[in-house]
Amino acid sequence: MKNTSPKIEAMVVKSLNSIDMEDLCDSTMETMKTTTGFNIGNQRIQHVKKANLMSYWEGVLLIPERMLIVGKLDGTIAGSIQVITPSSSNQTSKFACAIDNYFLAPWARGYKLSDLLIETAEKEVINLGISVVKLSVRETRTAAIKVFERHNYIKWGVLPKYEIDQDKIVAGYFYYKELMPI
Repeated sequence: MKNTSPKIEAMVVKSLNSIDMEDLCDSTMETMKTTTGFNIGNQRIQHVKKANLMSYWEGVLLIPERMLIVGKLDGTIAGSIQVITPSSSNQTSKFACAIDNYFLAPWARGYKLSDLLIETAEKEVINLGISVVKLSVRETRTAAIKVFERHNYIKWGVLPKYEIDQDKIVAGYFYYKELMPI
């Protein structure tokens, strides 16, 4: 009997070929349509064009302090997580980084790819000598909150007026995780 489990993988990318860029844009758009609270800064999802998403992702790849980690399900990009590392001139907080714009397309959920994305991000930052990961997330992103809490991220605060989600101001939750002693 042949194993029919899908192949999952996560990796840091420095560039994307045209197929991977299409996949990343498609999975981003699908997530924005179906996931409350995920929008990479675009409040109105119906107006987001693929060309704008391509520009966004190309810009992410150009920022030295942004690490883009993509998750693939059977070779197709299904989600990503971004890690913002401190700039070389930031000596006072060089021990910490931040997670930003984490998502997984609805069709790729349930295969442990979200766990692999977070684990890959954590391994990458440990390799950089970073010991603390910080993040914030809208209260409406309940699935993402569950994933981070499952990975032992500690909620340390709530900002009642964090961002606008579907024309309503929502709270944001703040988390951190110490990966190794400082």
